[in-house]
Amino acid sequence: MKRRKSIIVETAGVFGARAVFFVVGLISSIIINRTLGAEGRGVFAILLLYPDLLFMLFSFGMGEASAFNIGKKVFSDERVFAGIITASLVAGAVVLLFGAGLYELLRVAQFKGIGFGMFMFSLARMPLYFFFRFMDYFFIGRTEIGRRNALIVVQITSYLVFIVLFLLTGRLNVFGAVATVNLSYLVVCLYALFSAAKSVRPAFAGVAGVLAESVKFGLKQQLASILIWAVTFGNYFMIKYYLDSEAVGLFAVASAVISMVWMFPEAVGLIAFARSSVQSEKESNASIPKMLRSALFLCLGAIVGAGLVCPLLVPLIYGADFKPSVRLIFFMLPSSLGYLCFNMLLNDLRARGIPLLAVPVLLIAIAFNFSFNILFLKSMGNIAAAANSSLTFILLAAGILITYKRHSQVSYGELLILRKADVAAIVDFAKRKLIKRD
Repeated sequence: MKRRKSIIVETAGVFGARAVFFVVGLISSIIINRTLGAEGRGVFAILLLYPDLLFMLFSFGMGEASAFNIGKKVFSDERVFAGIITASLVAGAVVLLFGAGLYELLRVAQFKGIGFGMFMFSLARMPLYFFFRFMDYFFIGRTEIGRRNALIVVQITSYLVFIVLFLLTGRLNVFGAVATVNLSYLVVCLYALFSAAKSVRPAFAGVAGVLAESVKFGLKQQLASILIWAVTFGNYFMIKYYLDSEAVGLFAVASAVISMVWMFPEAVGLIAFARSSVQSEKESNASIPKMLRSALFLCLGAIVGAGLVCPLLVPLIYGADFKPSVRLIFFMLPSSLGYLCFNMLLNDLRARGIPLLAVPVLLIAIAFNFSFNILFLKSMGNIAAAANSSLTFILLAAGILITYKRHSQVSYGELLILRKADVAAIVDFAKRKLIKRD
């Protein structure tokens, strides 16, 4: 039997893929931001956000359900693979129709300066986007973390290649930037399809039953995902409504820097989901608190490092026009600790099939987030949205800790207080890596 890698090794692998994503994404972001400017970057940000929103509305938790069905052996891998292909095509077509109506409904409030053709072009990738996101969970369910990491690397690398090609041909305007995103998802979906097909052939017989059971399980995940998306990205829409595209662009750059810090929480959360999908509740109650304690310690170091370098690097990398983003970053950095705690514990609840436990916490956070923006965004500018981001995720972390403790009967000390054994494991891993490198 294949020996399972340690949590630290798997997390390091995911973080390594995220590091590649960071470096390549940073180069891509520099080119895009310097070429489009603050206003163009704001328009581009809106065109990226709506596909994400529509994915949340129409994915029906198919990704999480796929990982659960594989990990718990509800359906065979072949039937799950067929379900993913079918769901991607159907959901993608539905989103294109829905998007056309959405544009007409929100033309004045959200799409000033964005034509109908441009908006629909940004949605053209949706069947591919659904497939990419679902296959991410497919590989997680099969505990093929290496293949899952490869998806991330292939997508961001092809994105950079297309950006450079469009730049060299003088076509890197907003339309060209959207085209590079669409093409990158075409490449990564072809990779995912052929990579999975090496060991799994889709079995379409009875696919309707797979979809029905997946939707039944996934709707619980869906509700949580929509609420999380509203908390994470709602600020963009509020800034666009109360301020302008330039303010959105400045906030987008600050968020891009914060997302680089969030790479570590996302890596840990992904491993927590993968592990809990195949563990018993007793095993998860033992492994998840240990992961969280160590991760909070390491994340704090990442926050300090980001705070030290961003005042120098942001104007240097993105240009003087984005210097105001530095102040936004400082207000948003504390959100990383809250995001780590919330994301990791929620992923554990997702893998156990009980994400609805987090819904009351999310509803309170959304109410706070939107109320704060309504009260302060117009008078304080996007600095209010930045502060709001940190306050919201700290609130989410507090809420999920209370919820998790009640359900798992794990104490706050076990969840938050670092122990000597945790430090020893981290140090031992670092030593082994250094020795191996030498």
